[in-house]
Amino acid sequence: MNIVIGIATSVALLIILHWFPWPAKLHRLAAYTTGVAALLAGELVWLGLEGHWLVWAVLLAFAVIGGATVAGCYLIDFALRARAQRKAGYHDGE
Repeated sequence: MNIVIGIATSVALLIILHWFPWPAKLHRLAAYTTGVAALLAGELVWLGLEGHWLVWAVLLAFAVIGGATVAGCYLIDFALRARAQRKAGYHDGE
């Protein structure tokens, strides 16, 4: 029964987040984050109700590390684009 509560939690969050009146369209990274968080929330509810705290902590760690990795990749892409634009701007002025 606890797994049903966990699944229902994820489903409810995904539905709410899908139709939430966001002030603007979410950036891709924000959309990924909210979707993964909704899925993880259901898993964490289920594992918490079952008393599997170590598994709960490990899944949370994987989600945080994975999220930080994706955010870092976006940051690197942003820096590389900015660098390329600066270089292109210097050539335009010569």
